Amino acid sequence: MKKRIAIFVGLIFAFLAGVFGPRYYEGYVAKKQTSSERLQLEQAIATNVEVEDIKNSPEAVALSWDECKEFTELFNTDEYNGFYVATFSSPDEIFWNTVLADGAGIKRKNLTKAEKEFYLDKNDADCLYSELVGISSSDLDSYIYSHTGIRLKSVKKDLCWIYNKDYDAYYKEQQFTSYEPCTCVSGLRVNNTYVLEMASDDFRADAYVDFPNKEIALVKTENGYVLKSNQNMWEVGNDPKYTMDLDIPQLGEDARLISYQGDEDYTEDGTSALIAIVIDNEMSDYVRLHCFTDEEDFDIKSIRDIGCFDVNADGVKDIIVVGKDFNSENKVVIITCEENYANDGYKLHPSESLSMRISTELGDNITTDAIREALLGESGGEYNTWQEAYKQFVMVKGSDFDEKYALAYIDDDDVPELVVDYYYCSTLDVYSFKDGMVKAVIKEYDYNVSESDEEETDIEGDTYKDLRGKYTADKFINMLNKNY
Repeated sequence: MKKRIAIFVGLIFAFLAGVFGPRYYEGYVAKKQTSSERLQLEQAIATNVEVEDIKNSPEAVALSWDECKEFTELFNTDEYNGFYVATFSSPDEIFWNTVLADGAGIKRKNLTKAEKEFYLDKNDADCLYSELVGISSSDLDSYIYSHTGIRLKSVKKDLCWIYNKDYDAYYKEQQFTSYEPCTCVSGLRVNNTYVLEMASDDFRADAYVDFPNKEIALVKTENGYVLKSNQNMWEVGNDPKYTMDLDIPQLGEDARLISYQGDEDYTEDGTSALIAIVIDNEMSDYVRLHCFTDEEDFDIKSIRDIGCFDVNADGVKDIIVVGKDFNSENKVVIITCEENYANDGYKLHPSESLSMRISTELGDNITTDAIREALLGESGGEYNTWQEAYKQFVMVKGSDFDEKYALAYIDDDDVPELVVDYYYCSTLDVYSFKDGMVKAVIKEYDYNVSESDEEETDIEGDTYKDLRGKYTADKFINMLNKNY
């Protein structure tokens, strides 16, 4: 609801701006400062802003409608919009390529033919594909310093701009824009220090995770503002009852699960609820609570319970979400936490077919305890043999896709490894049974190599290149039940 109010407010502000004239803030032009202006800027740069102290201060004054309107206009200018888009806990964490993506309203050079040729030569290009922008080093340094207290020399190595020493200027084609329209929905002021809540004007089904509200701290000077921090406000529009710290270290030591209930009115069919994982104020992953198979599908509208336990015998807790669909029927979405490919950490993977099956089997008796019993059975999540662990692992993993499974003796012990063959993309994973858990030995091994590649394959490659799956998930489990 707060997002929708923000959009309504933003539309009103846009209308008022159209009626009463152009934006107040057109861009940034470096100006010679008086001694008092320099002193004020230095004091603002030196000011340490603790957001919670401002919010709890008895001296804090809520911003008026007109003041919020001023900040809405300010952060929709080229000069300040990049600071709304970028997220940072302190100025030295600012990603300047985001802030400067559109040139930040800084005065642009009138480029000579020689400057354009220099840029093309440095990029090994024959022509420009978009507008080329050039900014003098002095103007760029002045902009960065006056808004954050940081000097260009400390950030220039990270800029995706081309530097021309002869002209002492930076150049970049404007191939993309980072501009995002926004609205100041509220704020507090203590003297010349402000804490603002800014909302994106882009509201869609995933707005809470794609465009969260921002909490921006800044200090006013005579010529503008010094930015101190910009943090995502993930817990706006969420359900606090089902928002919690997670005890799943593989996702992150400070991982927090944030729940957002579904919206029955957003679309004709409604929008399902979702859960998000936030670590260090950044979105790590999220899942919309929708399950689909060839036969049926469902969306959880309202979350009623969340549980965490290991469902696939890999030693990592998974997430179980219980709720009501749009027909008020009980449903569950089972989400495994699995190591992503390319060493990208652990991510969320909904097991849709398994969720469908358990939802149907349990019917009105869907609780986290009932789901635990249905999934884990007598083992209770403890596996004394590789057969028990492999069956549990394949029961979960094989529920959604058509990979094939097999056993292979790779090392010198008497416990076989589990082969998972993604034959449709010529890759495989290999797992072993250790310490009562199924652990990955190798993932995403590509066995579709050419003969010339095989000649260069190391011992590890020789170990896996002839492995293939033999059974579908159901047939593999039946084979284990019959032979072991």
